[in-house]
Amino acid sequence: MLRRVLIALAATAQLASAQATSFVPPDERVYDDIARLSAAGLIDTIVVSPRPYSRREVLRVLREAQRNLDRISPSGWAASTIAADLAIYDRPENRAIDDVRAEATELSSPDRAVPPQPTGGIDARINPLAANRDGRPITDGTSATIETMHRVELGRHFALSLNPLFYAAAPRGGNATERLRIQSGEVDVLFGNMHLDAGRGYAVFGEAENGGVALSTNAPALDMVRLSNDMPARLPFPLNFLGPVHGTVFVADLGKHQHFPYSQLAGWSFSGRPVSHFEFGMEVIDEMGGRGAPGASFGDRALDVLILPDVFRRHSDFQFSNKMFGGNFRLHAPSFGGFELYAEGLLDDWDQRRVKSSLFDDGGGVAGIDFSCIMECGRLRARAEYRQTGIRYYTHGQFASGITEDSLILGDQLGPRATAGYATVDLDAARLGTFSVEGALEVRSGNVYTAVANGVNQTDFHFELTQRNPAEKRARALLVWRSARDRRIDVRAAAGAERTHNFAFVGGMTKTNGIVQLGAEFRP
Repeated sequence: MLRRVLIALAATAQLASAQATSFVPPDERVYDDIARLSAAGLIDTIVVSPRPYSRREVLRVLREAQRNLDRISPSGWAASTIAADLAIYDRPENRAIDDVRAEATELSSPDRAVPPQPTGGIDARINPLAANRDGRPITDGTSATIETMHRVELGRHFALSLNPLFYAAAPRGGNATERLRIQSGEVDVLFGNMHLDAGRGYAVFGEAENGGVALSTNAPALDMVRLSNDMPARLPFPLNFLGPVHGTVFVADLGKHQHFPYSQLAGWSFSGRPVSHFEFGMEVIDEMGGRGAPGASFGDRALDVLILPDVFRRHSDFQFSNKMFGGNFRLHAPSFGGFELYAEGLLDDWDQRRVKSSLFDDGGGVAGIDFSCIMECGRLRARAEYRQTGIRYYTHGQFASGITEDSLILGDQLGPRATAGYATVDLDAARLGTFSVEGALEVRSGNVYTAVANGVNQTDFHFELTQRNPAEKRARALLVWRSARDRRIDVRAAAGAERTHNFAFVGGMTKTNGIVQLGAEFRP
């Protein structure tokens, strides 16, 4: 059976024309377009989680949407959007420079650390106005970046990409800094439908636009090796009822700044679409290893990533790793205003003896609704989202850096012990460009908890509140404008303000933060 599954994932009906292509960064505009086209019911064979998509997969879903334009009326927005995206992505990758991005930012919003807890540590900085940038650097003060993307196809089976970034900053109250770094860069290998990539690449799990609570757009590109099927594929009988499926597995190096330097993050996801209006998925991320970390055999590490000990070991899990696992789903109703309902839930720990505590104290999740056809499908979109993270989410007693890299949380930028609500309205005003207004309310608990266990095998494990501190509350509004779609240039401007009460959990400490940003992308 396993052999048949692997053959099915590797095979497609388009083998004769298969061309290796690099991944499209998850912050590119086309993902928002694909989300609206899918909500309108124009794309049947698509798996939203995980991302990013390869350039080849982006072209496939755009062409599928183009073939199905007669499903909606009027279809003017969809037709013009598809044509604009195809003009960008349906062209050879062998150019000296694929695109150039420049961005200037004035930010008045200091970072703050996550206070240590007896239940576990995390080396993370919290700054919502500077979050969800795919790890691109930004400072409290004035900063600017310029980056280029270079792609080349080497025959049918190999592709290369390189994304260098230059960063200059004048931090508030500090010294000016400059640096050049590799933002992303990969070697991509395609055989049939199996895509192997190695290098520095993005990984986003979850149904929400910014990703979920495991891996989000807050995370930088990871140094990793990843294997996935490039396009959704159908499995053989008796698993064909799962519909088009997508699977990915990766191993990443989290670098020298971890508590255990060069810890590894292993992860996998599996998603399927058994019917055209429903998608489901499962996912795991598991941090282990590194210099000075608890040792384990290769077999135990593999079992841990597969979550088998959590299923079959009654009293305890392996103690050499920091693991999160869970699932997600998305329900489509194109005829009802392009309505979509999506959710994701992940556990940072699981104990069948305390189900409620595992779900809420050790769990985290996202739930959202989305309407993309309020007027003409795709023209006006509104969505609302709720997020929550548990007491020791992203933290760990042994892996004290938590689920982070370079102090950036790989999952939700909320961090541990938090709840939040978001509302966003997007308007495509044709030649005037697109406008987006987002409102957010985030509450992060400053309370201190201790884990208590009595008896053999940690019976009666629970959390006890040992210190009450004020909750940090942030209310935020952000306005974003982007120029009308054009093959050669894309201009973006943003302005936002945030009111913070009890900053850093200090009662009465009130701050007003703000951001102004201007950026442009040019494609030769």
